[in-house]
Amino acid sequence: MNWNFLESWILNRAREKESREWHERIQREGVNPSYKPPSKIVIRLTCPKCNSDKIKPAGYADRFECEACGNIFI
Repeated sequence: MNWNFLESWILNRAREKESREWHERIQREGVNPSYKPPSKIVIRLTCPKCNSDKIKPAGYADRFECEACGNIFI
């Protein structure tokens, strides 16, 4: 089995869920919210630059972003 396909499928499912939650929130609040909900922190990762454990998805590909220093890494 192609693992890249499986990983991309999982990421696409997560994006679809986030999009669905976003649209449900728009319907619930009646207007388009001006801010995006805060990202969830990914567990068991640390930043290679500052060793912080406050890591969130960077929003593209399979990269992550450190909330403390802003470093983007794989």
